[in-house]
Amino acid sequence: MMEDQIAQIAGLLQQATNSLNQLRQQPPASNRQRPVPAQAAANQQEASQMATNQQQPGPSQAATNQRHAQEPGPSRGIQNGSAIMRYRNIFRQQQSTRSRSRSTDTSTRGNPSPMGLQRQRPTRRRTFSRKVVCLANRDDCKVPMFEEKALLKRCGLGEKAISFLADGDISEVEDALLKSFPQLEKAGGFELLRPGDRSRTTLSVVSVGACCAEDIKSFCSDRFYIRPIQCNLDLEENEPSMLACERCHRCEMNIPLHLLRDHVDECLENADTRDNEGNDEQELPEVSIEPEVAMEPVQAEQELPEVSVEPKVAMEPAQTKGLIEVKVEEAISKVKQEIGGVDTRPEDCLAKFCGAFMEGRMLDPQSHQQEEPEEGETYNIFVSRKSVLEDVVAEVIHAAFKPYLPLCVEFFGEDAVDFGGPRKELLRMALERLVGRVFVEERDGVRLGQNPAHMENMFKGAGIIVGLCLLQGGPSPAIFTPSFVESIVQGNELDRQTEMFSSGLRTTGILQLIHAFPQCKQLLVATAIRKLTVARFIALFNKELADDGSNRRQREEATLSTFVRYLREVAADRRVVKLGDILQFTTGLRQPPPMGFIPKPTIVFDPSPSFLPRAATCPNTLILPIATLGNSTPPVEKIYEMFDYGFKNEYFGNP
Repeated sequence: MMEDQIAQIAGLLQQATNSLNQLRQQPPASNRQRPVPAQAAANQQEASQMATNQQQPGPSQAATNQRHAQEPGPSRGIQNGSAIMRYRNIFRQQQSTRSRSRSTDTSTRGNPSPMGLQRQRPTRRRTFSRKVVCLANRDDCKVPMFEEKALLKRCGLGEKAISFLADGDISEVEDALLKSFPQLEKAGGFELLRPGDRSRTTLSVVSVGACCAEDIKSFCSDRFYIRPIQCNLDLEENEPSMLACERCHRCEMNIPLHLLRDHVDECLENADTRDNEGNDEQELPEVSIEPEVAMEPVQAEQELPEVSVEPKVAMEPAQTKGLIEVKVEEAISKVKQEIGGVDTRPEDCLAKFCGAFMEGRMLDPQSHQQEEPEEGETYNIFVSRKSVLEDVVAEVIHAAFKPYLPLCVEFFGEDAVDFGGPRKELLRMALERLVGRVFVEERDGVRLGQNPAHMENMFKGAGIIVGLCLLQGGPSPAIFTPSFVESIVQGNELDRQTEMFSSGLRTTGILQLIHAFPQCKQLLVATAIRKLTVARFIALFNKELADDGSNRRQREEATLSTFVRYLREVAADRRVVKLGDILQFTTGLRQPPPMGFIPKPTIVFDPSPSFLPRAATCPNTLILPIATLGNSTPPVEKIYEMFDYGFKNEYFGNP
């Protein structure tokens, strides 16, 4: 029995060895024919049956194995080789099928899908952020200053970083804005603004109401501004709760820090009053008891001449301020002596006052041919175009400021000697920036707005700037409502802001001039501004032409004719510039000043290959190009384009 088993095992080993040899001699698997899908199902069934028989061997399986062991070796090896390959192909398919079904079962867990589809995870929507500054006044058109930003921040407005959905629509953007600034719900609509292309402080509307996220990314890369349309946002609603408070040491009351200084002054005054009243009550009986003390005041009355040195010491700190007041009084006295009556035109009164009050160098050159400024004392001011108003206010409210000296202005980074042009440009820019920031527009003019109390220096500076516009040839400040001007002239029951503005006018002597000559208040009252037409524009200028009949005269007349046709195109709004832009390019002002231009603007001609216009704003000279010898005149449309480019230039120097 043992020998039969050993012989059977030896036969099986021999068969296995032959099968291995046959497998080594077969071609690679890539060259053998793969079973077709129909055969694969049958092979899978056969393989599964073989696997079952291997797991549970029985008498039939043992007999089958014994029968296979008795078959010839080569045929058995081939059959085993093909069976192994079919087994591999079958179970590779089963493994991939199991992996697919396992992934499907895992993904549909808890939410079975009849189709066996994989559930997609919800994707997170991308966002982007922008800085948004919410303004409080519906008329704000300037970038707020540092003090205004601080106040807006304390009141829940100001600058905030807001995240928007990258693909958000108008409603989603509006929800994000209202969530960050809930006060806008009471504003009656809002507008989106951003700084203009040519100014970093002037805001322009880019969207009325909310817009989609793509529009925000297109017009803004850093920050934009929101402004209410119908109602101003309340700055006092959240202020008391958000401001820090401090306890007063005298009355033990909690006072906001921005009001604490004024409150302390009031407490000190009240305490001094109570102390004086208490001292008076205590001194009365002492005087009645000791009559000898009454003799001492008699000696004091005799010694009064010796004590007369005290007023001299008291007058020394006020000498600088008194000097300006004395000059104003002397100038008004001279004007009264020269004019006498009250029927004189306001412009004539102003001209006489300026002649008597102003000192130092001449304000303007006397002719356009004067190339160098005359010698004389001036008051130098250095400003930046990015912060014109702040720089000017800081200069004019300084204790050393002298309003009776001509301003000598230098813009940072610009090559220009001020002989009137930069000064007029500065006053125009400062007055334009006051409107909307300090002044509020109404139907019949402007008035002071309800601005924060800590901007008192700005109110006084605004009054000085308005006075300088009249004294030193700036733009006409006739922009105020009649009621506001009347309140300033009367001076009754003025609030703190109006008092500071009146103080600025008094510094320049304009308020005293109005009191002496009431008709001069028309210099401040808003009137209908005469529209600048082509005929009026041409009438403002003298024309310097060459001798009649010369070749140069022909070229100059051809250029002047082209320029007049260009002005008509501008007046018809068919060019990118306005007539005011051309007058500003030449003189620094968009309208004639109250006392007129000094000297009168002049058009001169100069050969230039570039055909760019130039100007000298100090002598009010416009330089038009003419064709040079050997060069032909460009086409008319090309000349118009060069005029557009030159007249839009706002900086001093070559365009």
